[in-house]
Amino acid sequence: MAGALTIEEDTAERHAPAQRALERLALLAALAVSATVGTLLMIATLTVGRIVRLRNQAEAAIDARGRVVGSIAVSRLGDELSDLGAGYQRVLDRLREHQEYLGNLRSRLVHELRTPIMVVRSSLENLAAVDDPAQRSAYLERVRSGAERLEKVVSSMGEAASLEAMLAGSRLETVDLTALIEGCARGYRGAFAGQAFEFDSDGRPRECAVVPEAVVQALDKLVSNAVDFAAPGTPIRLSLQDATLAPASGRTRSRVPAWSIAVANDGPALPDTMQASLFDSMVSVRAERGDGRTHLGLGLYLVRLIAEFHGGYAFAANRPGGVQVGLVLRKHA
Repeated sequence: MAGALTIEEDTAERHAPAQRALERLALLAALAVSATVGTLLMIATLTVGRIVRLRNQAEAAIDARGRVVGSIAVSRLGDELSDLGAGYQRVLDRLREHQEYLGNLRSRLVHELRTPIMVVRSSLENLAAVDDPAQRSAYLERVRSGAERLEKVVSSMGEAASLEAMLAGSRLETVDLTALIEGCARGYRGAFAGQAFEFDSDGRPRECAVVPEAVVQALDKLVSNAVDFAAPGTPIRLSLQDATLAPASGRTRSRVPAWSIAVANDGPALPDTMQASLFDSMVSVRAERGDGRTHLGLGLYLVRLIAEFHGGYAFAANRPGGVQVGLVLRKHA
């Protein structure tokens, strides 16, 4: 007699824990992917929203006539978009300053040109009406004086325009500022007879990437101002020292090495109301004295342009017994 025994074993129960584990893993993976995608979408939405707001603010900051009428709200997050907004705001600030410069220029030119034009016109009219040689000579002298004043106004305007053109097309050269300033000091001693000049330096070379002609032009403006306001019998002091510049980005704390060129003189202090605006265009301490001479207030404004072109700034401060004015230049381009 023969028989057969069949045994069936169900493994589903044994594989159930593994199956449930895989299901949980798949669910967690799906949740993670969903959370990641949701986070990226949220970040993208916020980023696009910030870019759109930045664009709208930039468009609203300038009206249809090209005037700066608004500003950019700079974010405090300190990321790339914050830097971009800060850059836009700096551009708007420079554009606003240029518009103010043009507005001041127009009103100042009207003021400066009206008097010599009236002098020339009235002198020519009187010259045509008189026959006396002495009177004709006096009127001719007035015409010559008015023409010279007009020439100074045009020359000052041309100097500002030529400087901007020169800087736009210039290349930086690595020069020894110590030797450059020493050479200028020797030239000043010959140009300003009777005026003493001192250069505070230990003779060590101090190299800097600059446009040499522009730096010399800025130093000429500073020295000319110092000579005008220096007390009789006192020297003009030139100095060259180490300095630092604040970092361009708020995300780094490292400061930028720089050189400070200063010209100091003994004499009257700067008015408190003008220290903050001394380097603005069309601002002149000489003009406040009412000496009747032509001063468009562009000299120190040109110093500021040169300093900013080299990544630095211009400064002015009262010191015991006098004034110190100068510019800070970034050491490396």
